[in-house]
Amino acid sequence: MRELGSFVIWLICRTGVTMIVEYVGAKLSELRTKQGMSITLLSRSIDVSPHLIHRWESGAERIPADRLVEFAELLNCKISDFFGGFPELRESSEQVHSQHLSKPLDH
Repeated sequence: MRELGSFVIWLICRTGVTMIVEYVGAKLSELRTKQGMSITLLSRSIDVSPHLIHRWESGAERIPADRLVEFAELLNCKISDFFGGFPELRESSEQVHSQHLSKPLDH
């Protein structure tokens, strides 16, 4: 879990929050669609409005971390699947591991 936290911090600093919010929202839509789940069914599963799911998927609103955990369980995926394939990651994954994840986090 520490690696994921360090990775997210690095990602935010490197690309900006807006791109990440949009990307994660698009991944939610992609993963939901692959499971054949409608926005309505997903919204009922976690007791939120379909409109909120749409806002998350479109990147208009940030998905809370606790909801990502719920989505991962419902969609049979890992939390990291919401970040996998992000353009900056393909180029820099080895660099992130060697430079950022070996350092302790400041508290």
